[in-house]
Amino acid sequence: LDYAAGIGFHTTALQGTHLRLGQGYAGIAGLERKTIHVSNLREHKTDFLRSPNFKAEEFDTYFGVPLIAKGQVKGVLEVFHRSPLQPNQNWMDFMETLAKQAAI
Repeated sequence: LDYAAGIGFHTTALQGTHLRLGQGYAGIAGLERKTIHVSNLREHKTDFLRSPNFKAEEFDTYFGVPLIAKGQVKGVLEVFHRSPLQPNQNWMDFMETLAKQAAI
């Protein structure tokens, strides 16, 4: 999984990122073919937190939704939020629909 595009970042912390399936939250989302939701991101020991630039982003919540087309994982749609986010079912359904369309 290679970083492709991003918007709203304060740093270039994620540019150039390369992950294998199963590595990091995005890799887990792709490997397990399911949405990953992590709240209180700052409190989790992750590869993200090893980057001083990533800490500067001050993200709190993470979502990773696998992009699957014709049975193959094409990538992962990642959403970072700087404040706590507890989305309702409509928001989650929208994210999964968006991921399905993006995978095509």
